[in-house]
Amino acid sequence: MGHGQLSSEQEAVLRKHVTGKVVHDLGAGDLELSHRLIALGAERVVAVDKIFICKPWDSRVQIVQDYFHCFHDAPEVAFLSWPPNWPDHGLNLIVWRAPTVIYLGKNTDGISCGGPALFRDLVEREVLDYSPHPTNTLIIYGEAKFGHQPRPLRGEEKGAIHQERIWDYEEVENV
Repeated sequence: MGHGQLSSEQEAVLRKHVTGKVVHDLGAGDLELSHRLIALGAERVVAVDKIFICKPWDSRVQIVQDYFHCFHDAPEVAFLSWPPNWPDHGLNLIVWRAPTVIYLGKNTDGISCGGPALFRDLVEREVLDYSPHPTNTLIIYGEAKFGHQPRPLRGEEKGAIHQERIWDYEEVENV
């Protein structure tokens, strides 16, 4: 299983959160995961990226070639697979507008995606599902919960926010 690929357990979790929804695949690139989201039950996928290396083969995948800071839709579900580990204000604004955010990536074992700025926003949200895997961790976030007691960080979030050291997957996930 490589980065951006889903385990069967993660596919089952993802299916619960995308079935019948319009999902915005932010940073869709080769559209592989956009088509996978359709196969898992998404009604439609809006694939957003600055460059696409292929065309969609399913009419339910709509491509939007644009930079995040120029894209102003409010997604029903925002899907982030291996987001960049540098601050992207445009991406953070899109994520902020989405009631559900799905993250797939890895911030352990010397790999960093998403970065501290993105995760500082995400940790304000309720975690609906958490499916760690040594290759990719899947996190489903619900609405932001401001003004409440901070929740404990999940392993993936700890690896993303506390980058003063390299975190080992087994260590942060207590394996």
